[in-house]
Amino acid sequence: MAQGPDPAVPDVVPPVAPDARGRLLGRLLDRLLRGLGRHATWFLAGGIFLGVVLPPLAAWARPLLTPAIFLLMLVTLLRLEPQAVRSAFRRPWLLALTVAWTLLLMPLLAWPVLALLPLDGFFVDHLALTAASAPIVSAAAYALLLNLDAAFALAACVIATSLVPFTLPLVAALLLGIDLPLSPLDLWLRLLLLIGGAAVVAWLVRVSAGKAWVQRQAPVFDGLVVVALVVFGLAVMDGVTLTAWQDPGFVVTCVLTTFGLAIAFMTLAPFAFAWLDRRTALTIGLLSAFSNFGVVVAAMAGTAPDATVVFLGSAQFPIYLLPLAMKPIVMRLQRRRGAGR
Repeated sequence: MAQGPDPAVPDVVPPVAPDARGRLLGRLLDRLLRGLGRHATWFLAGGIFLGVVLPPLAAWARPLLTPAIFLLMLVTLLRLEPQAVRSAFRRPWLLALTVAWTLLLMPLLAWPVLALLPLDGFFVDHLALTAASAPIVSAAAYALLLNLDAAFALAACVIATSLVPFTLPLVAALLLGIDLPLSPLDLWLRLLLLIGGAAVVAWLVRVSAGKAWVQRQAPVFDGLVVVALVVFGLAVMDGVTLTAWQDPGFVVTCVLTTFGLAIAFMTLAPFAFAWLDRRTALTIGLLSAFSNFGVVVAAMAGTAPDATVVFLGSAQFPIYLLPLAMKPIVMRLQRRRGAGR
């Protein structure tokens, strides 16, 4: 007599529940971001070349420029303790000195040296303007990845970016004879929307998820910093590859001169501020090396020459590659400081 199917054994294997698939994907994404955060400097160094090797990818990332900057600020603010940021603003004399160094003293030191070098006037002007620009908005994120004082970097960056509409045109006119109009109101509005908006969202996340959860996610946030920086690097490399094919000497000169400027001030600043604790001095070195030339391009309101835009893209190479060399140096210096206590 034929037996029917065993009711205890289902005819069809039930599919994986959607919530189980979601948890699996969540764990994979968590591991991926933590891995990116652990090896941030290597991924940043490799990421900057993606835009060169794959120009369509750079063109695709172009519209994501502003969202990437917002994500960068949001994650940085989540990684920073609010008390640390408030403490950074309680050192006004040091912030004022740092801002004066980055906006005024650096171009005054750089311009005479640049004028003596066998460089075309284009490079002298653009490098001097780079030296006179505020630190990049993502300086605090780099400080986090390098275990420097990210709160102080954020405070100095906000103040310098707020003042650069006044100092940069002055430096450009007096040193270079260039008329560079910058609208303080426009820049302040963008800064308010970017940092203010990110601060509000970060506060909402802290309130809803709790301080303990935010602290546990620190490695994940570091991975998100890498993602945002790579997307930003891709976006600003749009057009660089075409120019490199057409005029490789120009692009190579842009890359080498921006490297030279960044390394010079990254080395000089810690010596100039050696009377401070080593971590703060190295943080000021980071701020000095990573200048936001994008403000100059923005001031031209869409009329920037192609060569200037390519210079901006080329200036990203030291920003993305130098942290790879900086990290072991910073770690060694901090270990030496700890051993000396």
